[in-house]
Amino acid sequence: MKRLALALSLPAILISACTIAQQSADPVDDHLVLPSSVPGPGKPFTVTGIVGAESIEGGCAYLETADGTRYEVIYPEGWEIHRATGELTGPDGEHAGPGDLVSIRGSVAADRSSICQLGPIVQASVVLSVGD
Repeated sequence: MKRLALALSLPAILISACTIAQQSADPVDDHLVLPSSVPGPGKPFTVTGIVGAESIEGGCAYLETADGTRYEVIYPEGWEIHRATGELTGPDGEHAGPGDLVSIRGSVAADRSSICQLGPIVQASVVLSVGD
C-alpha cells in the first residue's frame, strides 16, 4: 500500500518541483536554468566577478559574481585561462589570478556544454577589465 501511495504521489511532487524551478529562473533549454538577471542566449550582458578555480575534473576556472553565481567563461582569442589554477593571461601581458576582479562582456553559450557544470557558460566577446 505504501508503494502505491508513493507511486501515485511522485508525479505530483515532480510537477511541483518543475513549477517552482520555472518560477525562480528562466529555462534556456532542458538542462540550463539561468539566474533571472541573465538574458537568454545571444543577448550580450556584462559579468564582473572574482576569478576562481575548482580542482574537480582536472580543473574548472570560473568568475563568481557578488550574488554567488559562477560563470564558466570562454575567453576571446588571445586570452588564456589555466583551468587548474585560475590564472588568466591576456595578449598584452594582462594577468589575473584567483581572487582578482575581472569584467567581461559576452552572451550565454547555450549550445556549449562542460564537464565542470559550475553555472552558465559565457562566450566572452571582450575582456573589459582585469585586476583588483
